[in-house]
Amino acid sequence: MINPSMNSQSRVKPITAYIKDAIKFYDLDNPFVAQILFLVQLGILFGGYWFARPYVQEFAILFEQFSVRFKEQLQQLGKVVDISIINTDLYANLVNASARVLLIILVIRILSFFISLFYGTYYHFSLTQPTMRGSQRFMVYLRRLPKLIIFNVLFYIAFFIGALVLTLVSGFITLIVPVFSLVNLLLPVFLFGLMALFIFKDLLIIEFDVGIFNNFKRSWDITRDCKRNVIVNGMFPLCVSLIISLFAMDVGNLLLALFISSFFEVIIIMITRRLTVLMFADAASLERHDLNKKPLKTQE
Repeated sequence: MINPSMNSQSRVKPITAYIKDAIKFYDLDNPFVAQILFLVQLGILFGGYWFARPYVQEFAILFEQFSVRFKEQLQQLGKVVDISIINTDLYANLVNASARVLLIILVIRILSFFISLFYGTYYHFSLTQPTMRGSQRFMVYLRRLPKLIIFNVLFYIAFFIGALVLTLVSGFITLIVPVFSLVNLLLPVFLFGLMALFIFKDLLIIEFDVGIFNNFKRSWDITRDCKRNVIVNGMFPLCVSLIISLFAMDVGNLLLALFISSFFEVIIIMITRRLTVLMFADAASLERHDLNKKPLKTQE
């Protein structure tokens, strides 16, 4: 097995070296796979957002009602807050509505994540083992899937607990030192950079079948000497996503706006996966067999 910590030094290039290949989200050695996965992703996102729409509207109405009642209470009691408001039916309905919305969004994100990960797996093997049949790539992904699920559950639990603790600590420091609130503005950037340092966590399992707990260390080691390029490159899809999202803001038809935003979101997801695969090939010193070759038609 390649030792990522020894082979990743200065190997991840700037975004300009990857952008040309990354944006060709439709380009696989078997284009039909890219088309099918694109449609599946679009169906998950658009269908999920449309399904969540009435629940989001219900939450928005309840939140507005709760805010009005809370402001009225503050006006009557001054700065004293009567906690009896949390025992009302309105508050209970608000909590239930928010839980439903969060659950739906979570399901959408989980399904989208694993579909996009299969796309990344398929593209990874098209770079490193282009002669591998599509069915073999699927079986590799299927065999690694239990380990991927367990690792990602542990990873995101640890990450969100750490983020919560960091937020609470920074908030407490701000109460003591108000000027520290300026530093809090950089907290989302810090958390994004921290997550970016584990960007190769899934591909390490796909390629090397790394153990669940050992993967935490290897994910950190492989980006140790190329942190700057990994973080900066990882911000590119995010910036593009923010720019593209503006296209759907002025659309009057809600259904059309959801479709446009979902369509562009799928493109960004697939570009991000390709970018990650391209960087991983360099970071782990994997030999690419696609260079200067025309795409191969995979025979199923």
